[in-house]
Amino acid sequence: DLSSSLGTQIKEALEKEYGEPFVINSGCFVAVSGSVEPNCAKLHADWATEQIPRDRVFTALTPLFDFPAEVGGLLWRPHSDAEPSMPLLRHKYRVGEAVVFDGKLMHQTEPFSFNGLPEGFERVLVSYSFCAASEQTRDHWPHIEQVLRDQTAHYYVTPSGPSGRQRSPP
Repeated sequence: DLSSSLGTQIKEALEKEYGEPFVINSGCFVAVSGSVEPNCAKLHADWATEQIPRDRVFTALTPLFDFPAEVGGLLWRPHSDAEPSMPLLRHKYRVGEAVVFDGKLMHQTEPFSFNGLPEGFERVLVSYSFCAASEQTRDHWPHIEQVLRDQTAHYYVTPSGPSGRQRSPP
């Protein structure tokens, strides 16, 4: 299964890079039907809350299938380029590859037009969230879980059920 094996590969790569254990703490599909207009694509960070430091939580995005050339990729600004006038960098999605980035990285969907795309086309990405599972992250877990609850309010479920108490850190 492409999705689960890719998630495991990403988790293992993060563990190798950072020298500590990671957990997959969420996964979902991000589907876009039709165009993404420039005024609809907003620059944002997935884990923008100040209580979560850099290098603790990561997002990984990968397509389920090849996209037509007209379909937008990911635009992003390096952490070192805080100046809003700096041009955004571009990542083009490819099947079997994931773009993995720190939860504080400013990014957005690259705008694209539906013109010329097959009728009914949907751009579908698998989105994973990973967090470090070390002692260093334990103090941040309540904030991480709150962001997950806010991002996925309609389907966030704990092991004790949808209205269950907050979980213990991984």
